Amino acid sequence: MRSARLREIVLDCARGDLPLNVGLMQIFIAAADAAEAERTLTAVLGSVERGGAQGAAARLRAMIELWRRTPQAYGMVTSVLQIEHRGWEGVGESQADWGSVFDRVVEISPEAGVALYSLGSPALLEAATAEIVERMREWNLLGEDRTVLEIGCGTGRFVEKLAREMRLGVGIDVAQKMLDVARARCAGIDNIGLVRSSGRDLAAFGDASFDVVLAVDSFPYLVRSSAERAARHIREARRVLRPGGSLLILNFSYRGDVDADRAEIARLATETQFEICRNGTREFAVWDGLAFLLRRTDRKLPEHAQRTGRP
Repeated sequence: MRSARLREIVLDCARGDLPLNVGLMQIFIAAADAAEAERTLTAVLGSVERGGAQGAAARLRAMIELWRRTPQAYGMVTSVLQIEHRGWEGVGESQADWGSVFDRVVEISPEAGVALYSLGSPALLEAATAEIVERMREWNLLGEDRTVLEIGCGTGRFVEKLAREMRLGVGIDVAQKMLDVARARCAGIDNIGLVRSSGRDLAAFGDASFDVVLAVDSFPYLVRSSAERAARHIREARRVLRPGGSLLILNFSYRGDVDADRAEIARLATETQFEICRNGTREFAVWDGLAFLLRRTDRKLPEHAQRTGRP
C-alpha cells in the first residue's frame, strides 16, 4: 500500500500536477526511509525514460537534483513531522496553544518550521513567500494606507515583506521562540508590531482595527484544536476588520477533503456576513495551498452567492 502511494506521488510530479518541492516533501512523508524514497524515484524515472516521456523524465530528474541540493531535507522533514504528530495528539481545546510544539520545531529549522514544503531551504521559502505577496497585490489587498493583522506570523516572513507596502503590519503567534526569530528579522522596521497571543481569539484588538487579516497555514491547527476555535477566529476576524476589509486564509485544514473545507467556509461566511471571493482555489506554483478569500460585508447576501462565491 505504501509503495503504491509513493509511486502515485512520483507520477503526479512527473505529470506536473505537483510542485517538485511539494512532491518531494510528500514522498518523504510517505516513505519508510530515505532509501525507499530514492528507490521509488529512480524506478519511476527509469520507467518514464523507457516510455519516451521526455517532459516527465525532465521533471523527475529536476526533483532528484533538488534533493541533491538540499541533502538535509529528508531528515529535517521527518524530524519536524515527529514533533508535530505528537502535537496533534496532545493539543486540544483545553490547551491554550501550540506554542511549545512550534518552539521545538523552530530549533530544527526556522524555514521548515513555518513551511515544511520549503525543505529547510531559505531560497524555496523566499520564492513561496514572494508568490503569496504577489497574489495579495493582484487581489488589491495591499496599499500604503492599509493595516494588516497576521494570525500565526511564525518567524515574521510576511509581516516583514508587507510592511513595505502597508501602513502597519501586526503579527501574532503562540510560540515565543518563533516570535524571537521574527523580532530579530524585523528589527529596525518601525511599522511592525509582534505580539504573543493566546491562540483562543483576537481579544487584544479593537473593533474595525484592520483592513486585512491574513492566516497562512495557521487555520489547520485551529481546526484540529476544535471546530469552534476555528469558527471563533473567523467571527473575530470579521469584528476586527473594517467594513470592506478582507480575510485571506491559505489552507483551512489538513484533512484532505477540499469539498468539506469549501462547504465549511461557505457556512461560516453565511453566519458571519462575509462575501466569498475565492473558495478553495489553487493559485500558486511553488506551493499547493488553497486560497479562501472573504470580504466583510454588512448586507445580507443571496444564498447562492455564499454557496458559489459568485454574486
